[in-house]
Amino acid sequence: MDASDVVDIGSPHPKFVYGLNTRFSYKGFDLSILASGVYGNKIYNRNLLNFSRLDFGVSEPANQLASAYRNRWIDAEHPGDGKTPRITWTDQTGFNSQGSDLYIEDGSYFRIKTITLGYNLPKNVISKFQISNLRVFATLTNFFTFTDYSWYDPDLGDTNDSSSGTTSIGVDNATYPSSKMWQCGLNISF
Repeated sequence: MDASDVVDIGSPHPKFVYGLNTRFSYKGFDLSILASGVYGNKIYNRNLLNFSRLDFGVSEPANQLASAYRNRWIDAEHPGDGKTPRITWTDQTGFNSQGSDLYIEDGSYFRIKTITLGYNLPKNVISKFQISNLRVFATLTNFFTFTDYSWYDPDLGDTNDSSSGTTSIGVDNATYPSSKMWQCGLNISF
């Protein structure tokens, strides 16, 4: 291996970031949508590396992805998917646990961050109860993400490597995904 083997496998920085914020109203109903996304970044998915290591030594975890086991190289007649390495017993060389472009994925995504649907009850109905305004609403947060990324959440932000104290941009090392939430409520004015 020499300098001629070096190739650009992508950047963790998106080529562009975009967003949308809109609100519609009709006959007492209102709908607001907040969405955002990124395009053109790469993610190094360490989860795939960690959970597809096929070296079953005494100190190695045995709970691996089933796809890594099914797609592994066995021999020339059973090459698997052509990407997943063979199973070894305690990988002394570390070949099966090295970083590889096999774990680089497209990090582009489009996420609908919030959708809120509300309804303002008519004034002639609520005025009987000494209420000037009554609105009921429901909100979904982080329910819809469109991406080709294979793990939980492509929106990694900056992750902190606790062992070295460095910030890792574009590395998913079991980053906790964005929470999905739903809310409903009332806005009342007297």
